[in-house]
Amino acid sequence: YACTAYWYQAPGGDDPYRPVPPEERIDYTTQLTYPMDLAGILVLEKPAGSIEEQHMGSFRADKWRDDYQLWWVGQLGAPLKIGIDIKTPGTYNLTTRLTKAADYGIVRFALNGKKILEPIDLYHPDGVIATKEINLGEFKLEPGRHILTVEIVGTNPAAIKRYMFGMDYLDVQQSLF
Repeated sequence: YACTAYWYQAPGGDDPYRPVPPEERIDYTTQLTYPMDLAGILVLEKPAGSIEEQHMGSFRADKWRDDYQLWWVGQLGAPLKIGIDIKTPGTYNLTTRLTKAADYGIVRFALNGKKILEPIDLYHPDGVIATKEINLGEFKLEPGRHILTVEIVGTNPAAIKRYMFGMDYLDVQQSLF
């Protein structure tokens, strides 16, 4: 993703920033590499559309963990693959919190290729809000990398058709019993 920073200085002030040497600059030719951590979520490959870590501090209706979310503007039918690395075999509970807004889509989750929930409609007509925590389920997992897939399966008829998706966090907790 791209980021532009601006700062302002009073006339006669001291500039605290040093020039950045060319070898340290990131420009439009820089390619992002995957897997990539975005907002604490491991994105395995570039999905269709655009994806970035979005700052959520300006949205006052709710509070996002660490004020960031994984934000994806995808396409109908497009998948987003998220990695879950497990070190110890056992039963794990997966929970998440998502974002709702007027231009967010309907998504379906799958774990290792198996659908795990009914589709979730992320449309909300009145501003940007966070969902309550969503329990994705409890799963027996072996050590290694598992793939949580988010697929955009549609939009609410009242929604602006932009197919957006936001994930505040993904918690993976081993069950003790």
